[in-house]
Amino acid sequence: MPVFNASTKIKELRRAVGKAGSGLSLALRRRFGRGRVTKESLPMKKSEIMERVRASHQKLTDALEGLSEEDGARKGLTSEWSIKDALSHISAWEIEGARSVREIQAGTWKPRKLNQELIDDFNARAVEERAGRSFAELREEFDRAHNDMEQVIASLPDEIDEKSPAYKFIEGVTFEHHAHHAAQIANYRNK
Repeated sequence: MPVFNASTKIKELRRAVGKAGSGLSLALRRRFGRGRVTKESLPMKKSEIMERVRASHQKLTDALEGLSEEDGARKGLTSEWSIKDALSHISAWEIEGARSVREIQAGTWKPRKLNQELIDDFNARAVEERAGRSFAELREEFDRAHNDMEQVIASLPDEIDEKSPAYKFIEGVTFEHHAHHAAQIANYRNK
């Protein structure tokens, strides 16, 4: 069995990112669609997960720090999105992730195959539904969604299998997703 190399996987995700949100879509498709991760199943301590989630969240909030309404609304983060659009997308996925992890815990989660069209539709709806909100309102929703996810993580057992759907949702919608968009926003602001 090949050895799992996190830096190689991160590089693969970065290379695959072409359009807004595709970093998350690739991560989710790998975990719930084709599932190519070859790492042996190992439990991760909940405290380690929380540390990773908080560190990536801090990077994202640092990237958002000091942005005005005008800065947030300006198109150009991607060919289609502003920072507000990205924040809408990030919040929607974190809300969806928390909902899914709750369903997993309750035993009511029904796996579904994600494809690019479903993910693109979800992203478009997330942005469209929040289009009239101010940057401050989107930040508040983002903070609430993240606090909710932290509460969901806190309710999990002390050790979580890294191959479990709950872990994969948390990984995909928090530390991988936040790190991707934090870097994207920081690069955009440095232009």
